[in-house]
Amino acid sequence: MKLSRRELFRSASIICTSATAEAAWAKTVAPVARNLQSPQSALPPAFEKVQALGDRVKPIRVDELRGRIARAQELMTNAKPRFDALYVTPGTTLAYYVGTPWGLSERIVALVIPREGQPLMICPAFEEGRLREQLRWPIELRVWQEDENPYALIAKWLTERGIRTGRVGIEETTKYVFFDGLRQAAPSLDYASGSPVTVGCRSQKSEHELELMRVACSATFDVYKATFASLREGITEHEVSEMISRAYQKMGLEGYAIALFGSAAALPHGTREEQVLREGMGVLIDGGTRVEEYESDVTRTSVLGKPSAKLQHAFEIVRSAQDAALTAAVAGRECGSVDAHAPPRPRHPEAGNDFLKRARNLRGG
Repeated sequence: MKLSRRELFRSASIICTSATAEAAWAKTVAPVARNLQSPQSALPPAFEKVQALGDRVKPIRVDELRGRIARAQELMTNAKPRFDALYVTPGTTLAYYVGTPWGLSERIVALVIPREGQPLMICPAFEEGRLREQLRWPIELRVWQEDENPYALIAKWLTERGIRTGRVGIEETTKYVFFDGLRQAAPSLDYASGSPVTVGCRSQKSEHELELMRVACSATFDVYKATFASLREGITEHEVSEMISRAYQKMGLEGYAIALFGSAAALPHGTREEQVLREGMGVLIDGGTRVEEYESDVTRTSVLGKPSAKLQHAFEIVRSAQDAALTAAVAGRECGSVDAHAPPRPRHPEAGNDFLKRARNLRGG
């Protein structure tokens, strides 16, 4: 086959471009891909014992979710005055009732639980397939087009259920625009905070919920133990955070942590200046993971090597306060009384303000 000069140059250009792209991929993308495929490959030996949770995780069942809705309906009935419906938009409460986490956006997705009968969900028409795919059981779903009023859709459904007047509970984290839209579409209804229902359901955890929280905390403890055992001079805060994220990945979880060294740990969320770990510096790690949407949030503090007298004294004060509070934490007491039993923090004679001054200097204040 004979090629013209133009076809020859064109073919050569394609070959060269392809070769260049392949070389660039091999140099930049391939190493990243390898790291993503094996995120735990660079973890220190202490992380060898960190393993996936496996059958320790017992997922929330559909009958539990239905039971939560039934409990909400019971609380609506017993409230004085009673609620005729509960209105829930995306957030942790929506996930609590239907088992489907859903991101909040400018387009409304909502759950409506009537005092009696089955609930309703609404969503944009273009999200229908994705939402149906994630729903744990068949919930009535009505969709709205871009040129339609979604709140009118809810008002029509309430009317069909005989709810023309009465009181609707608004989940406490609902954006104002989502509340106001429903209020304008159904002005004959009264609206009030839905906290008596939602808090009534969620404030007292079931044994299954408590177990999931314990599993999440246990996973965090395992990661932290391996992390503190792997600290060394010269490591940065960012490297420690990345190490913790990779450890959670090894467990099949998503997790995070901030690591703060030295005087930066005196600030709630550290400083923009990267700290490098040295002998005798305090180390604070704060973060967690989630198991079936139940989160751990754990903060731990240690030191690399031998602590200074000041750090040791501060540790003893905090431990003393914690021990006193834990002793006072018994059934029947109010939360505030537990905090009141923690002893006052005595001032160390050598402490001065130099520690806080150094922390302020790090952030330029």
